[in-house]
Amino acid sequence: MMVGALGAGQAAMLAFTREFEQEADRYGLLYMYQAGYDPRGLLDFFDMMMREQRFSAGRIPPYLLTHPLSTDRMGQIEHLIQLHRLEVAQPRKLADFHRFQALLQAEVGSSTQVVPLFKQRVEEAPGDPRAWHQLGLVYLRYGWVQEALVALSRSLELDPQLASAWADLAMLQSRMGRWEEAQAMFLRALELRPEHGPFLAMMGEAMIQKGSPKEALEFLDRALAADPLLIRAHEMRARARKDLGDEGGFHEDMASFNEKMDRTVEALKHFRLAIKAYGEKTPKGEEMHRRIEQLKTS
Repeated sequence: MMVGALGAGQAAMLAFTREFEQEADRYGLLYMYQAGYDPRGLLDFFDMMMREQRFSAGRIPPYLLTHPLSTDRMGQIEHLIQLHRLEVAQPRKLADFHRFQALLQAEVGSSTQVVPLFKQRVEEAPGDPRAWHQLGLVYLRYGWVQEALVALSRSLELDPQLASAWADLAMLQSRMGRWEEAQAMFLRALELRPEHGPFLAMMGEAMIQKGSPKEALEFLDRALAADPLLIRAHEMRARARKDLGDEGGFHEDMASFNEKMDRTVEALKHFRLAIKAYGEKTPKGEEMHRRIEQLKTS
């Protein structure tokens, strides 16, 4: 499956710069961790690739060689695993695997390629709520709002317990400006999966779109308490704090976001701006100084 997905994304991969390559590695590790798999499997995969490349490069699909493997890259991956403490003893069942499949296909393929594929799945299994959920996500990814609304609604008619479909439909409703409907659907998703970090983060994002940064901040704080590896939640929380006029909090969260992304220069810049906003001698300013020293020595 992994090789097949990479093959579908060949064209997208060709445009990557070295920076994007590092960011892709970072996200890959985090997604593996959040899916319940040991991120060191990526090191094992690359090690196998390096050995194959050394002895029989012709056996490796060309799209897997667009970014040469190196000991530096392997070392960077090892560093990220240690930095984020990405250690998983045993894979867990991934309830939303079907969702990630659809999002991946929509990300690397065009609508003319991907939509017929998922429409065919619905035609072959019209009673499968996950097939309808996938189709709805694909429509949503390409901006086909009404089609997405129909497909996601059908998914929930078939399985009202499908929590991730409630969350995705809620996000769609929020983008349409239907805030009451969106909030009710998010709450339903959280009833089915209490304190689920990604759902809380999605609700926080919806509150930002609504123009309610205080409510957004509450949901994003809960999201990060439930799952500290929701890196985008740090970025959204920064936006909520900026909307509230909290300049120090904005820069502190942007520093945390860039620190999680291993962007040391950007993180240091925002920590220094946070100190300027908080004041050198305030408790928060002194805390930012300590975090700068920790970051420099890490």
